[in-house]
Amino acid sequence: MSRSPAPTGRGWAYLGAVLGGALSIAANVEHSFIGNDNPPVLQVVFSVAWPVLLFVGIEVLARVAFPKGFGYALLRFVGVGGVALVAAIVSYKHMSGLFEHYGADAVTVTYGPIAIDGLLAVCSAALILTAQKRARTEEAPPAPAQADLDAEFRAWADELSAAPPQAVAIAQPAAAPAPTKHTPEPVEAVSNSHSGPEDAEQADAPADPRMVTALTFGPLPEPGDAARYPEIRRRAEALNAEDASRSQQNIADLIGVPRRTLRDALAATAPKPVDPPKLRVLTTQPS
Repeated sequence: MSRSPAPTGRGWAYLGAVLGGALSIAANVEHSFIGNDNPPVLQVVFSVAWPVLLFVGIEVLARVAFPKGFGYALLRFVGVGGVALVAAIVSYKHMSGLFEHYGADAVTVTYGPIAIDGLLAVCSAALILTAQKRARTEEAPPAPAQADLDAEFRAWADELSAAPPQAVAIAQPAAAPAPTKHTPEPVEAVSNSHSGPEDAEQADAPADPRMVTALTFGPLPEPGDAARYPEIRRRAEALNAEDASRSQQNIADLIGVPRRTLRDALAATAPKPVDPPKLRVLTTQPS
């Protein structure tokens, strides 16, 4: 009986983020009504915008898989993170002014907004951590499988490339006319009697010939790299051309990726259909 995976707490993180965002929106909207029972519409809209910008900015940091590189890291944490930070500061000032207007004590005025927007920020950070953990869990298994397959392919290719010279070395003495006086038949019979079980074991070695290939590939591009899906398609087409009896699962195992990743790569890199030729209207001249 298989055990269910350990819970990540993403449900509680989403609940806390939504709760903190709702309270922050309510406080910012109420702040726009201080001293004005009928505030302008844009004032109310912008009061809602600050906590929404904070939530959306942190969600972008949590969900979007930015490619690796210094420029992308700068865009992610300085660009998007800066927007979320400014929105958090403005939202804090609105809530602090609202608490002060209600006559709250100094501790509530100073630290109360931090509890509300802080709940939103902390729960969003939890979403980032659980998303990274889930991504590592999904991508970790293919790495050792790919390394093992590459090593097996190299060993099998070396053995295959070494076989033709050995066959020629054995065939040359047999084809020479000089040793015609010898009778090689008893020798062959003896050698066959000794090598029969070994040959049978070698014949049974590849349990599934579809999982044996002479193709060798380098390291697969990391997730998020634009070249990952085209490279998976290139390897799949090469393995299919080598042995057309291979199933999609065989090809996925040989490449070292889950089957769903292979399907996604094939769908994303499928050639686009060519536009159909335009129809021309032909007119006939009356006779």
